This record gives sequence, C-alpha cells and structure tokens, in this order.
Amino acid sequence: MALGTVVPNTAKSTKGAEPVYHDYLVIPGDATYTAGGTTGFDAVVAAALGDDREVIGVMGQDCEGYILGYLPAGGGTLSMYEAGADAAALDEVANGNYSAVSLNMLVISK
Repeated sequence: MALGTVVPNTAKSTKGAEPVYHDYLVIPGDATYTAGGTTGFDAVVAAALGDDREVIGVMGQDCEGYILGYLPAGGGTLSMYEAGADAAALDEVANGNYSAVSLNMLVISK
C-alpha cells in the first residue's frame, strides 16, 4: 500500500449512543495500486486522524472521474473504478501508479 499524506477535516455528531464522525479526507491515490484494491485503509485513516476508529463507509466526492468502493473486511480495502466500455458497468482500474490522483472522500466512522 502506498497512499500518500492524508489531509483531514472532521465533524462529529454527538446524538445517539456513541459519536459518529464524518471526516472529509483528501488522499493521494495509491502509487502501487493492484487488482482488488488498496488494503489497510482503516489504518491509514487512523494514522491520519490520530484516533483508532471503525470505518463504517466511504463516499467519493471528487476523485477526478474515478468511483470509490470500500470493503470493511480485513482492515478495510479501498478500490477504484471507472465507467466500463458500455457506460452501464464499472470496471476496476488497471494496476498502476495513481499517486497523482486526488481522492476526495467522506469517511464515516465511529
């Protein structure tokens, strides 16, 4: 995994049994992206925020045309997709260096 420096902006909801955080993060894409996605995403978020949280979901906001997918199992996997050839399906991006791509996302955690 080779995600770059994370730039966080945090808001916290105090309603309910425990706080739910909404963090707007800007993360450079993975410099060594491989099929299946970038593993260890939860640890990247925890390190950037200085707080060990459980990531509940991720919503891409402006990812330079890419669409993000998040799978919570195994410490979190962040995948990148783009429109498929028929524009009705999504294809995972090819293996490669995406470090020049700014991934702007809303991360929901508790």
